[in-house]
Amino acid sequence: MSFYPKHQLSIAFVLGISLSSPMTHARVIDPLYGPIPVDEKLIKGQLENGLNYYILPNKTPEKKVELRLIVKAGSLNERDDEQGLAHFMEHMAFNGTAHFPKHELTNQLEQMGVQFGADLNAYTGFNETVYILPIPTANPKNLSTGMQILEDWAFNASLDRTEIEQERGVVLEEWRASTQNPESRIMEQSIGVMAKGSTYAKRLPIGKTEVIEHAPPERLRDFYHRWYRPNLMAVVMVGDVTATQGKALIEQHFAKHTNPNASEPLAKSSVPNNQEPVVAIFKDKDLTANTITWLQKEQNDTVLSRDVRGYVNDQKRTLLTQMMNHRLSALLDSPTPPFVGAVVQIGDLGGIVRNKQALHLIATAAPGQQKSTLEALQREVLRVLQHGFTQPELDRSVKEMLADMQTQFINRDKAESASKAAEYVRGETEGEPLPSLAWEERTLRSELPKINLNDINALARYYFTPENRMILVAGNDSTAALSEKSITTLLGQTPEVEPYGEKPDATRLLTTPPKAGKTIATTFDKALNLTTWTLSNGVKVSYKPTDFNQDRIEFASTMAGGFSRLSDEDWQRTHWAFDALPEAGVNGLSKTQLSRLLSDKVGQVELDADDTQQGVHGFFAPKDAETFLTLTHSLLTGLNNNPDSFKGVLERNMAATANLERDRMATFQDTFERNLNRNNPRFHGAYPNANAWKNSDYALAYRNFRQAFANVNGLHFTFVGKIEPKELQRLSELYLGSLPSDASQSPHFKDHGYRPDFTNRTIEVKKGKEPLSLVHIEFGGETVYDPKERMAMDAIGYVMTMRLLNQLREAQGGVYSIEVSGQIIKQPYGRYAFAIDFPCEPAKADALTQSALQELKQFITAGPTSQEMDKFRQARTVSRREEVKTNAFWLSQLQGALKNGSDPKDILSYENRLNALSAADVQKVARNYLTDHMVIAVLKPE
Repeated sequence: MSFYPKHQLSIAFVLGISLSSPMTHARVIDPLYGPIPVDEKLIKGQLENGLNYYILPNKTPEKKVELRLIVKAGSLNERDDEQGLAHFMEHMAFNGTAHFPKHELTNQLEQMGVQFGADLNAYTGFNETVYILPIPTANPKNLSTGMQILEDWAFNASLDRTEIEQERGVVLEEWRASTQNPESRIMEQSIGVMAKGSTYAKRLPIGKTEVIEHAPPERLRDFYHRWYRPNLMAVVMVGDVTATQGKALIEQHFAKHTNPNASEPLAKSSVPNNQEPVVAIFKDKDLTANTITWLQKEQNDTVLSRDVRGYVNDQKRTLLTQMMNHRLSALLDSPTPPFVGAVVQIGDLGGIVRNKQALHLIATAAPGQQKSTLEALQREVLRVLQHGFTQPELDRSVKEMLADMQTQFINRDKAESASKAAEYVRGETEGEPLPSLAWEERTLRSELPKINLNDINALARYYFTPENRMILVAGNDSTAALSEKSITTLLGQTPEVEPYGEKPDATRLLTTPPKAGKTIATTFDKALNLTTWTLSNGVKVSYKPTDFNQDRIEFASTMAGGFSRLSDEDWQRTHWAFDALPEAGVNGLSKTQLSRLLSDKVGQVELDADDTQQGVHGFFAPKDAETFLTLTHSLLTGLNNNPDSFKGVLERNMAATANLERDRMATFQDTFERNLNRNNPRFHGAYPNANAWKNSDYALAYRNFRQAFANVNGLHFTFVGKIEPKELQRLSELYLGSLPSDASQSPHFKDHGYRPDFTNRTIEVKKGKEPLSLVHIEFGGETVYDPKERMAMDAIGYVMTMRLLNQLREAQGGVYSIEVSGQIIKQPYGRYAFAIDFPCEPAKADALTQSALQELKQFITAGPTSQEMDKFRQARTVSRREEVKTNAFWLSQLQGALKNGSDPKDILSYENRLNALSAADVQKVARNYLTDHMVIAVLKPE
């Protein structure tokens, strides 16, 4: 439960693509002025009382329906004495309704396998409140129960006085956890400037603590009855349901409700334009990053894209931002990059103002480099204004968009229900058009190639004007060279800059094909439907065909070794350098040249290494299989040796991590881990400091990388998805069978013998001034790996999460969220780990810690109840039945079996093993592992 949807506010103020158009609509007969059609598979309608509904039958995943209740009222609709009540009301919907008194709602859902927080959730924004309810429908009665819950949220919340008083503490803890950090402080100040003159600047959804603490229950009930009404609601139903069934359920539960006789109109708020640039500088010594946000507001308020022309204009915006992002990314190839990172996006102003769009250019500056970063942004803006983009840039971006489109539309009938439900929520709340993917495919194929360079350059000139410009600077450097005056002076300067230039695009990854290996053995596992080819160089390739996602092949490889092969000294000198190696590119091509070469391809390949193994992982569209197997071969054999590239990565990484010691959370994690690993010379800290970066040895890291893959005997690839087996075998022989190997050498990893110290103790870390504590309780030690004990540890984490939410959150009102997890791990040595984490008020940290440990003690003494075990089994059964229909699941399980040396057929027996797990089994594991070897860490203010 949260007061912002995930796609809203961030310190960088980034959102997605605008749905409005600055173009003037001429009244001519033109297909482009036709309306955007609604997806013919979507049943969209309205009840007589004004409630809108969206129904989409969809069997991915099977036996599940995603329900959403949308209330088009958020914090903008609050009166001065109601600030925070929209969000408070969202909380209270879970605390008792007519048909589900008190906490019976969560109890019923847990019996279905729906977990509070992980599945069941809600959020409150400025303009709406949305309730999220996934319903497993293996039991057909569940959907009716889910619809009753939606109806009760909408009209039958109990709003019991006792429950309201008890929930105040929970809402305050959410306020504490979400606002007591420097990023939130800067965000609030930035919104005040950015949305000045509008209600947005005064109505953050989290509200004011004095209202949360003292608003009488009658005021909350008044807000509920005033705004929770049918003509401000919509119901979304996507999943394994028929249109007839869905419509009948919506009518049954919502058609009978009426609107108040005198309905208060929705609040409207606009952000005024500004003729002169607005400049603001925000400083907070605890910020870990220095950011510059360059905003260019659109002149007119948002007009939704209702016709095809508006839809095409949206694609022009995408092309504009895409080309600018490519230019900014290319600047990072330099040994002295002008910024740590930068991004351009067009969307709601600051990610929050629904009726005002803006272009957002956001950059992160290195310490003390804010001025040079802003100057670099200014140069690139002037370069676009003075010279425009080039035709090759546009051609590449069009190809890239068409490639992205193709990978979406190949699998158009298998869209995940949750993502479609989110799309319909945006359609209702933001006016996003809801055409079919097939229509979008036809339209983009037809219209994208018609967009010419003049269109994009004109759009850039439309945005980058002195009017409606805002520059917001946030940093921790009180002596930074930037001031409001210096920024204004810089913006007023328009020196001539050189046109954009780039090297000719590469045409191929490899100049000559490698010498192919051969398949020397083939095996087939009927139970897993898994074919494995052994190649002549010792590489094995396993392929599992699926039809879950026909546009995406998931793959990974593994062989024993990893970082364990390095000496303690070499590990310390290279640890932070390994991630930088791929930034150099391959086969003499820079990363930017590679990006251009692959602009019309869909996929990626990344290195994958840890203490026990090494390999690669990635994905690709079936049409691009050869490209990404070529890239895999190139990454393992042709990685560039480029010290200048490493210097650039080093500069950026040093800047990005330079101020982490200011961050309370990073300091807390680092202190805890250093204490836990105090006897481990291989431990490198939770994050790198300046010395760690300076001591990183690129030459040594590069040499160790080449040695690690100089012999791939034992490297095992797994591919999951839909591709012609003979073609995959041919490509594997050519690009994987040609990798270097030595059959006399077998891969292995080394256990260096260092172990974390779990001697019982408490670690107290005092950092920062915010009235927020974090509590971390961790048990750990060595054990013999046992898959049954691993499952039991998972059960303990699940049940203890429920118990601690009930005790620490609902009964005591002391926390907003709590995480409990347990696992048994096999590599590099058998060990167990169990952790409890929660944020809270500092004064309550010790008492809440003792409450948590007391609950754990009771669990160990009595074990889980039969009802708790049933809920655990149901939750894992529901999630497992969804997971097995994904390529990512099968890849993870098959590769996990290879890494652990376990039988991959164990994947098939999971539900049987789950049902065989008893309460006594779980209690035994808790007794064995959770009575000793415990470290408690508490973060408190200074």
